[in-house]
Amino acid sequence: MPDIKNTNKSSYTDANRKGLNDRQYDTRWHQSLSVKFILIVVLLLSCLMSIFTYLNYQKQIKELNIELRLKGESLARLTALAVVDSVLSFDFLELEKPIVYLNKESDIVYAIIYSSKKEGLTKFIDVENPIINDAIATNGSNKIEKIVEFLKSKKSIEHVQHPILYNKFNLGHVAIGMSRNSVIDKSSELLYQKMRETLFLIIILCITIFFLFSLSTLEPIRRLIQGLRHVSVGELDYHVNINSKNEIGSLAESFNRMVDELRQVHKDKEVALAQLKKLNKGLESDVEAGTHALTEVNKELEYVAMHDSLTQLPNRDSFLNEVTIAIERSKRKGTMVGLVMMDLDSFKEINESKGHDVGDEILVTIAKRLEGSIRGNDCVGRLGGDEFVVLIDNISEEHLKLVAEKVVKEIEPAVVIAGKSYFITASMGLAIYPLHANSPNDLLRCADIAMYKSKERKDEYTMYDSELEIKKLRHVDLLGGLRVAIQEDQLFLEYQPKIDINRGVVCGVEALVRWMHPERGIVPPFEFISLAENTGLIKPLTAWVLEEAIRQNGIWNDEGLMLTMSVNLSMLNLEDESLPSYISSLLQKYSLPANRLILEVTETMIMANPNQVLGTLTTLHEMGIHLSIDDFGTGYSSLAYLHKLPVDEVKIDRSFVLLLNEENMNKSIVHSIIELGHNLSLSVVAEGVEDVATVLLLSKLNCDIIQGFYFSKPLSANDLNHFCSQPIAKDPFALASNTSLQ
Repeated sequence: MPDIKNTNKSSYTDANRKGLNDRQYDTRWHQSLSVKFILIVVLLLSCLMSIFTYLNYQKQIKELNIELRLKGESLARLTALAVVDSVLSFDFLELEKPIVYLNKESDIVYAIIYSSKKEGLTKFIDVENPIINDAIATNGSNKIEKIVEFLKSKKSIEHVQHPILYNKFNLGHVAIGMSRNSVIDKSSELLYQKMRETLFLIIILCITIFFLFSLSTLEPIRRLIQGLRHVSVGELDYHVNINSKNEIGSLAESFNRMVDELRQVHKDKEVALAQLKKLNKGLESDVEAGTHALTEVNKELEYVAMHDSLTQLPNRDSFLNEVTIAIERSKRKGTMVGLVMMDLDSFKEINESKGHDVGDEILVTIAKRLEGSIRGNDCVGRLGGDEFVVLIDNISEEHLKLVAEKVVKEIEPAVVIAGKSYFITASMGLAIYPLHANSPNDLLRCADIAMYKSKERKDEYTMYDSELEIKKLRHVDLLGGLRVAIQEDQLFLEYQPKIDINRGVVCGVEALVRWMHPERGIVPPFEFISLAENTGLIKPLTAWVLEEAIRQNGIWNDEGLMLTMSVNLSMLNLEDESLPSYISSLLQKYSLPANRLILEVTETMIMANPNQVLGTLTTLHEMGIHLSIDDFGTGYSSLAYLHKLPVDEVKIDRSFVLLLNEENMNKSIVHSIIELGHNLSLSVVAEGVEDVATVLLLSKLNCDIIQGFYFSKPLSANDLNHFCSQPIAKDPFALASNTSLQ
């Protein structure tokens, strides 16, 4: 226990303040050196043992790496001996067996058997290995060549290979990649074991040194700490007595002197604090009074800056801030925010004729009425002049109209000033977030536009609908323009070639209508086709397309260019009982055989009214016209009617063809459609072909006809003549690589 004595001594003798003599300092320096020496020995020993452990770890890694490489070479040599007969006979099933065996080896991340032409005959990749996943992600591909090339840059993979020899003739080689993870794991385990042993020895040394150190140093320090605790709580009469001649003894003497000085400083401090307390009391009162006055002034200034001085309503900046908060709140809750912009009618005349005092009184009265007409969480603001605006949170379009009607009733009673009645009316514009705008300023602008429309129409209020008006104007413009386009030959056709994949020839074309608007230029088909279908213009539009397509095909027929012409029909066309007779008259007019015309209908049309469609299609088929089901595969019920329909062709929807090489499900669907079509003696067409891989795959799946941008975009009649004059390869592989078609 520390020897702490309560003493009343005010000072020490000069000898005590001076401390020990020179001889005593030498002794203490020697003692401190011995402690430091022990610590240095422990540190050096720890360093040497750590170096030894590290060198041993490196040796183990080297031996394990050699062992791993020998294992890989043995496996590669055995595999090369095992697959000689399989390589000679091209027996790929037998080639898989050694790969399956290698798959069981946990160290192997890939194994490939190459031919003498360096072509991969069979392979195995450990897709569960993180390094393989990293290689696939980095290269953006799962091709084995790119993966192996990537792995060769990784030190964590041991690459070995062995030739496949038959009578000294090189048939290829076996390449194996082995993960060094097992080597790392084993060496790490050995390292951890050595580290534990080293740590154990260091702990023993530390315990021994600590025991010695505690006897000579820690106990005196503990006494000093206890003395510090007494001093920290204000017991400045306590001294620490440590009978030691080393540095700690000197520290104890210095501590005791410090306590004496602190006791004197404490007395001086108490006197100074008493004086400061008197001064602070007066200053606190002055500061508090000044702060209160400044706070009140700031509140007044802030209020004036954010409110209208006449009506005390929020001004424009304050109101916009409220709108911003309401919009952010509505975003979180999924609600709507409404604005009612109001402008007083004929207020300028009253203000000018009766004076600004009357005008101001009217504005104040209207402001109070507006505040009384809204809910507690809504807001009324004055934007300036005679313009007011109301913010309504969490509202619907119908509710906003009810609010506007309520405002009309609130301002309807006369404003009586000096015994004279003034009847005030207003024009209001309504706008809603997010229906009409997405920002506070835009929402205010929309309400302002609607308000001026109310003034123009002399209405009480108007809901903002300029976007609807713009669409309506464009709709009316296109509708009128389409009628004129049909009558004045602003329309024209382009033709997309259809390639017979087996014969390598252009066997037909699909007619696609285009519109050259005199002012807007080319109008996209998706804009006017749907417009025509919804308005009934699809009938005259289809009639124009049919006549132009049959006329052009008649010209090609006379020139010896024997092509089929595909034309799309709509549901309204199929419901037209005069369609067969109209087409028959066109075929006679332009001397075109009926079997040169293909009419395309969709599955949706068939299922919408199967009985009526079947009657029309049967009539057309009996005329000799070929029929095709377009976008086949997107419907789900037409398969039951397919064998009943008098169709000659099915056209696979482009959505399946575009992703044919990317999704196995699409490949299965396309294969099933082709098989179904052939089983029903139907020709199968694939549209949307845009790359060589799709051409080869469709050829492999026995598709009959292909169509798409890989061969040609839609062409004019003259360009199609030139296209058909080019030779086309008959072999599917040559056809796919024929760049002259692209």
